Formats: sequence, C-alpha cells, structure tokens
Amino acid sequence: MTAMRKLLPTEAPALLEHLLRLPAEDRAARFMHSVSDSSIADHVAKIDWVAGAVVGYFAEGILRGAAELQGRLFREAEIAVTVEADCQDHGIGTQLLGQALLIARNRRFATAQIVCLGSNRRFQHVALKFFGHLHHEDGEASAEMALDHPTLFSLAEETTADSLGWFSQMLDRAWAGVVPPATLTRA
Repeated sequence: MTAMRKLLPTEAPALLEHLLRLPAEDRAARFMHSVSDSSIADHVAKIDWVAGAVVGYFAEGILRGAAELQGRLFREAEIAVTVEADCQDHGIGTQLLGQALLIARNRRFATAQIVCLGSNRRFQHVALKFFGHLHHEDGEASAEMALDHPTLFSLAEETTADSLGWFSQMLDRAWAGVVPPATLTRA
C-alpha cells in the first residue's frame, strides 16, 4: 500500500536514504548541481522542521518521494520535489507539490516558489499545473505565486490528508503479519 503524509523530524534518516537512492542525474536535478553523499547528509541535517515541512510518499513502508518546503515564515517558501524513478509517471510529484503548497498556505507563507534546471522537463510539467507559467533564464526555470490565507477548509484538508496517510501506514503494518487466506492450508 501507499501513503502520503508529513514526515516527523525523527524520520530525517528516511529522507536521507531516499535522497541517497537517487541516481546522479536526479540528484543534480534536485539540487541544481552534482552533489555528494556527504552534501546530501549535510542538507538533511540542516532542515528547519519548525518553519518548514517535508511531505513524504511511502510505498511498501519505504519513503520513495518527498516535497521539501523551506523558507522564512510570513515571507517566501521554496519547494523542491523528488520522486524515485520507479514511482514516476503516476501523479505522485503532482500530489506532493499540491500538498506542499497547501502546507505553505496554512503556515502563512506569503509566496511559494520553485526553481529547477531548464532541462528538467518532467518537473516543469508538474509545476505548470499549479503555477501556470515558468520563467526561463540562464539554464533555469522558475515560478512564484502568491498564496491565499488559510481557511478552515484548507486547515481541515491538511489534517485529513495527514490522518489518512498515518492510517494507511498503520493498516500496512497491521496487515504485514496477516497470512493471506490463499496460503492457509488444512491440517
């Protein structure tokens, strides 16, 4: 089963493992240049879990996609999305970016922005769904949007998404120890 929810700070090692599994070209797309394992470890160690958030996509209990939201509260937020290759082309990046934008709105960020390599057509396709336009300059594509103020509905939407994500993961764990009926034999 799959689940999507905000990560807890104690799940930073899962984020690190996810980012380290990315091949070199996906790492370069995420960080805008080639990065080493130690640079990724430094990045994860410096995440501000109070002002920002990380939304994770879990498949079979393993973090396979993430949307990192960082910025200065009441000002701008920057969002970066990664999805492992075998999970791409299933709308996961779109869901992650949408959830990150919802969280940014609910945290009262004034604007949200994305920046990616000009060659990263896959993420540009996802970004256009939300931002509607991209600015191309010096080998980069970027977009920015003003965010609405939170409403009771947007707050409830975020809470519901997290609750469903946690519930789905709990069901996965509960079902992990159950023997499927087809494997039961008569004595």
